[in-house]
Amino acid sequence: FPDPWWKTRHHKRRIFNPAFTQLLARVVKPGGFVHHWTDVADYFQMVRGLMDPHPEFVTCTPPEERDASNDMDYQTSFERKKRKLGFPIYRALWQRR
Repeated sequence: FPDPWWKTRHHKRRIFNPAFTQLLARVVKPGGFVHHWTDVADYFQMVRGLMDPHPEFVTCTPPEERDASNDMDYQTSFERKKRKLGFPIYRALWQRR
C-alpha cells in the first residue's frame, strides 16, 4: 500500500512515476514480478498507465488472494482498515520480459 499522496501538489512524491518504472525495468530480473495493490482507484489507474504499456513488462492476472503464510506476508494497518470497512482493493501484477 504505497502512500497515494492525495494532494495534487504532492503527486510528485509518489513512488510510481516514469523514472521509477525505468528503474524497475533495470533492476527486476527477467522473469521477476512487480506487484502493486492499493485502495485508491485513480492511483491504481495511474500506475497501470505507466506499467501496462511498458515494453519490458507483461501484464499478468494477479493470483487469488490467500491468507498470510509467513511473517513477511502481511497487510499494512491501512490495508486492514480498508478491508474491514469493505473498500475495494485494486491489485495488479507484471512480469519482466
